[in-house]
Amino acid sequence: MKSDILKLAPCRVGKPWGGGHLGVSQETGENIGELVLISDLPQFPVLTESGQTFRDYWRINGNTDQFPFMIKILSTREPLSLQVHPADEDIEQLKLAGRGKAEAWVILHAAEDAITYLGMKDYKDRSKILQSSGNLLSLCNSVKLKKDDIVILSPGLIHGTQGELFFFEIQQPSDHTFRIDDFGRGRELHLQNAYTVTRNLKPKITTTETSLSSPFFQVDFYNLSPNQKIESNSDLMVLTMIEGSLNLQIDNRDFLLQPFDTFLLLGQHQINCTDGVGKLFCARPGISN
Repeated sequence: MKSDILKLAPCRVGKPWGGGHLGVSQETGENIGELVLISDLPQFPVLTESGQTFRDYWRINGNTDQFPFMIKILSTREPLSLQVHPADEDIEQLKLAGRGKAEAWVILHAAEDAITYLGMKDYKDRSKILQSSGNLLSLCNSVKLKKDDIVILSPGLIHGTQGELFFFEIQQPSDHTFRIDDFGRGRELHLQNAYTVTRNLKPKITTTETSLSSPFFQVDFYNLSPNQKIESNSDLMVLTMIEGSLNLQIDNRDFLLQPFDTFLLLGQHQINCTDGVGKLFCARPGISN
């Protein structure tokens, strides 16, 4: 893998549930619900500074495998659809293309009245997914999340939100989402597939400490100030600025990072904070990639 430092320009996606933290989509007029920071899926055209899509960059430089994960910032105010994602083995069973969708959230802001739905209270109620009766929220665990909570969303865990939330998301490179209830917005539901892939899972919630880890991705959390270093512990790392403002020196190049600026680093690098104070997330592949 060749050495490189690549700054990325995000793909902005309007959503009916978009929260307004990220502006308005020029294409749809909807609030931006997803700021896709890195992805090589064609439906999310993240760009390099030269204007090339990241997907093209990744393939032109000899990478035959899909980029190992996606990173987004999500902003919600209206309810996120009640949904579930498939696992890799479900993709094979359902004869779909691509991969499953394990993901994790790090909460950046949660309104006091925001509610997150995570998993079913009683797995015996799973058959009610097929009824589409509109009352499934009452069958799900409701959770009040707060800033810095980490939520591990394993494939098969039903989830949804209500209220204002703002969060970092890392996931397998997949766009497979099976909607169970879209709260009257008229988008397609996927009840049979949702029923098939739903598992008897309980939510996993921890608080931000130094890292999160899964078989598919890992994220280290840094609160940086001058003279601190970032360990270059992988030949593939993605740096995302979360809060504050930082000057980083990467090898002999200087970079100013503002919130949600994202860089791909290939190969080994010396990374030092020379000025500023802020929170930075460093993502890398998990042990199964």
